[in-house]
Amino acid sequence: MDEQLDSRLKHVVSLASHPALRSLDGAVIDRIAFERDRRARAWRLDVISFAGALAVGLAGSMTFVTPPAASAYSPLTGLSPLAPSVLLERPR
Repeated sequence: MDEQLDSRLKHVVSLASHPALRSLDGAVIDRIAFERDRRARAWRLDVISFAGALAVGLAGSMTFVTPPAASAYSPLTGLSPLAPSVLLERPR
């Protein structure tokens, strides 16, 4: 692809009537190199982010070895001491 791009740029430069077009090929090649470098940096950042998220997830899953204890009060087993009806019945 680079050879095709080079040949097309040389053809455009040879037909160019504007003097700024003579530096077109260098600008295009520099831009391609810049974009390739930017993609490589973005890929590295994605890999580092993925590894960090994986490490945090594994560390978080290791901290809870035993399941938490269930609460003693359940709203389905009758009146709990915190039910509003119990609070209204107590003397003032």
